[in-house]
Amino acid sequence: MKGRSVKYLLLIIGSLFGSHSASALPMVNDGTNAQVKQVSSHSLLDLNRVGLNELIKVKGLGKSKAAAILAYRKKVGKFKTLSELKEIKGIGPKLFAKIKPQFRI
Repeated sequence: MKGRSVKYLLLIIGSLFGSHSASALPMVNDGTNAQVKQVSSHSLLDLNRVGLNELIKVKGLGKSKAAAILAYRKKVGKFKTLSELKEIKGIGPKLFAKIKPQFRI
């Protein structure tokens, strides 16, 4: 319940102060529903620039999936949408939902 309260409070603050407020940032739930974290677009990994060492640090991705992401990017070109991650072998809907909040295009 506490997490919801924080989220609603941030939404209220955002509506009072406009799009430059904290609510303009994407919200990422850490999975416990106890706390909602705000993430600026600068702290997200750019899917078209990220390297192997950074990808390996993403929870849910190991060395082989990280390498597969880089191989896909090399073969197909820059990612146009985050949803393209689901085209990579081993990244299904569950894993995609888990890692998606950590990336940007």
